[in-house]
Amino acid sequence: MEQNTETTDNTYYSLPTLLFLLYATGGLLYSLASAGVFTIMVALSRLITPLRAWAGTVFIVLMLTGCAFALLMTVSMMLRRELIPAIPTRKIWMAYIVKLSQSIARRVGLDADKAVRSFIRLSNDFVINELKNKKIARVLILLPHCIQLNSCSFKITSDINNCRKCGKCVVMNFIELAARYKFDVFVSTGGTMARKVVYERRPHLIMAVACERDLLSGIKDTLKMPVIGILNERPNGPCYNTTVDPKAVEDMLGRVFLA
Repeated sequence: MEQNTETTDNTYYSLPTLLFLLYATGGLLYSLASAGVFTIMVALSRLITPLRAWAGTVFIVLMLTGCAFALLMTVSMMLRRELIPAIPTRKIWMAYIVKLSQSIARRVGLDADKAVRSFIRLSNDFVINELKNKKIARVLILLPHCIQLNSCSFKITSDINNCRKCGKCVVMNFIELAARYKFDVFVSTGGTMARKVVYERRPHLIMAVACERDLLSGIKDTLKMPVIGILNERPNGPCYNTTVDPKAVEDMLGRVFLA
């Protein structure tokens, strides 16, 4: 029987491709929204004469606003900086673009997860830039439960210190990493538990290890908290005896604190 294997591909969609999709989708969305509002205005104008003169103006204003917003978000992505920090639009906007990219990729026979990897890469760049010159006292490292060896009888989802440090999986490495840098490490069984831990511990930074789908969902669910995503490796297929290079996590932490 052939073993089901899955590994993380380091290739990703180019930034210009995502920027084009961003701008094109922004124009499309606002065109549709404007057309909808315009249609409503025209319909109402038949009932209320004064609205007739304003229908065209409203349509033009909405179109210009949409184009300006799409352009602003495009520039924001190019610079990897949040240009409108008071409004958490970037994560929502980028995540929507990823969903659209995935849909298009599937239809034309491409790897849809490449769009997610591009999103995570760009999102990490944003977060690192946002954290410059900021004090980061509390760091929470979130690990998926499938990172523990499936045959291990010492379950660590309630307490990672239940690990016997046998070295057969990478959990031991993260316990040592947490002790060295005084960080919290939590092994999550799902999104609900992860959100509960984040709410209780209120970290200044979340380092999450997961697959493309879970990272995309987690980044969208934590709009007000900086999240750095690191893709896991799946030599045995999804959600079973996965792993990650602890050095990759440590190197990313170095990027944050040296930024």
